[in-house]
Amino acid sequence: MPPQTGGAWKFRPLLAQCWEGSRFLAAKELDMLVLSRKVDERIMIGAHIEVVVCEVRGDRVRLGIKAPRHVAVHREEVYQLIQREQRDAHIGHPGG
Repeated sequence: MPPQTGGAWKFRPLLAQCWEGSRFLAAKELDMLVLSRKVDERIMIGAHIEVVVCEVRGDRVRLGIKAPRHVAVHREEVYQLIQREQRDAHIGHPGG
């Protein structure tokens, strides 16, 4: 069992093979907890964020996420687009 610190798991870096779509990325060191869940099983992130496995079909997994309204939840590609737009808007303003 991994050591705990202050009620939260203490993670060690994990050497992982990463996939992006169907394209293999070089193995890189990541800090992550890897869990297995079945349909209708949940993962809690803190006390207020719940991730539910809704469906698994082939290589696609549908997740449901319950989070407070003030917590932004986005797919990675949407998050990156938002970040890029915010950065571009900041660069376009004087003093930025």
